Amino acid sequence: MSGPPGIGSNAPLSPAPPTVQQVIDYLEYQLVELISRRDQLVTALSEWTGISDDENLGRCAETVRSARAWLRTSKDRHDEYKRPYLQDGKAVDAWFANKGIPLGTQLERVQKLMDTYGAKKEAEERRKRQKEAEEAAERARKANISAAKAVQRNLLGDDVSEKLETAARAVEEADLAQQAARAPSADLTRTRGDYGAVASMRTNWTYEVTDFAAVPDEHKIINGSSISAAMKRRDATGKPTAVIPGIRWVAQRKMGVS
Repeated sequence: MSGPPGIGSNAPLSPAPPTVQQVIDYLEYQLVELISRRDQLVTALSEWTGISDDENLGRCAETVRSARAWLRTSKDRHDEYKRPYLQDGKAVDAWFANKGIPLGTQLERVQKLMDTYGAKKEAEERRKRQKEAEEAAERARKANISAAKAVQRNLLGDDVSEKLETAARAVEEADLAQQAARAPSADLTRTRGDYGAVASMRTNWTYEVTDFAAVPDEHKIINGSSISAAMKRRDATGKPTAVIPGIRWVAQRKMGVS
C-alpha cells in the first residue's frame, strides 16, 4: 500500500510556508533589540519641541543621525529576513513563467491567424452591408419620386396611399440597412464554436503623435529626467546654471545631518 507523498514514494514533500502570525512572532523574537532601540529613539525625538541655540541644534542632530542610522539598519534587517521568501517566490514565478512559454508562443501565432481572418471577414461583411444600404437607399429614392408624382397628379384612391406606404417602408428599410452597414466590428465578425466559445473582432483605440508642435499644451508633459540632467551644471552657490524657457529653479531648504 502506498503512503502519503514523500513517504515510500518519489513524490517530493510540499514546501510548508509559515503562517503570517508565525512570521510576525519570529521577527518579534529575533529583532527584540532593534525594536527596543526604536522605542528609545521615538522617545528621544518626541522630547524635542523647539531649538533655541547651537548647542541644542547639535544635540538634536545627534538624535536625528541615530534615528536615521536605525532606519538604515532596519532596512538591512528587512532585506536579510525577506531574502529567503523572495527567493522562494522567484522560484515559483520562474517555474510558472517557463511552463507557460510554449503555450504563449503558440497562442501568439494563432492570434495572428485569427486577426488576419477577422479583418478579412469584417471588410467583406462591411462591403456587403454597404452595398445593401446603397441599394436600399436607391429603392427609397425611387419610391419617394413615385409617391411624389402620384400626389402631384392628385390621384385619388388606393394608388396614392399605396405609393406613400411603399415609400415609407423603403425609407425605413434604407435606415435599417445603413445602421447595419455602420455596425461595430464585433457584430460583423461574431462566430460561435461548437461548445460555446465566441470569437469577434475587438477594437481598442490608442494613438500616435504625427505633429508634436500641433498637440495642445494640456496634452504635453514635462520631461523630468531631461530637466534633472540639466540641473547638474551649477554655479559656485550650487544653483543650476541651465536656462530653460518656462522653467524656474526653486531652492527647497532644510537642515541636513551627517
